[in-house]
Amino acid sequence: PPSGELDPDQPTAPVVVDGVTLFRVRGVAAYPAEQRAAAIADRIAAVASDRTIPVESLTVREAPLASVLAAAGNQLLQVVDADAGLEGVSRPVLADIYRGRIADAIGRFRHDRESAVLWRGAAQALAATLALALVLWLGRRLLRLIRATLERRYRPRIRNVQFQAIEIVRAEHLWLGVHRTLGAAAGLLALLATYFYLDYVLLLFPWTRALGKGLAAALLEPLATLGLGALRFLPDLVFLVILALLTRYL
Repeated sequence: PPSGELDPDQPTAPVVVDGVTLFRVRGVAAYPAEQRAAAIADRIAAVASDRTIPVESLTVREAPLASVLAAAGNQLLQVVDADAGLEGVSRPVLADIYRGRIADAIGRFRHDRESAVLWRGAAQALAATLALALVLWLGRRLLRLIRATLERRYRPRIRNVQFQAIEIVRAEHLWLGVHRTLGAAAGLLALLATYFYLDYVLLLFPWTRALGKGLAAALLEPLATLGLGALRFLPDLVFLVILALLTRYL
């Protein structure tokens, strides 16, 4: 990477290893921040994958224009004065902070890929899968029981308070609205259970950890759409409920 001055107006990019952000870096016009961050992350992952390189070999070498972080002769990144100036600390201090974070990342990288850790993660993922299947099965049976109970106890009463054919149709609409509300609530609960399951399982393994951390953002938009749809339906449901109550009162 270049060892010259970095442009403070350039946006920053995170250096991410196994879904964990170590720090953010800036770039120059010819070497954008995203490209610089990706190259640094790749070099850190390459050193972490080579268990013959001890973590203790990670050092900081001071040069006239940069502080060079390397492990067993493998250069990882250069910290220049512009980096330190933007962070408000001296260059050696920032380089030492980066060294500590990279050392922790290498140790975590190797620990998460040990056989015992992976087998434990697989067992936890299997248990979570069985738990989700059981929850969805019980939820489906509970939904059927609730619908059957409502059908048996309350649907005849809704029909009995109607006096004309047009009002019978409206009662059917109300009943349909109740069923749709129950279905929407059950679907939302199923989505939440599936989300927590995926979030838990994806975070168990280093290869899917980044996807797990971004899962909330990926599901936010469809959940927001579902919520807006439910809000748009609520006024109609409230109107039908009020209409049924007024009809019963009259």
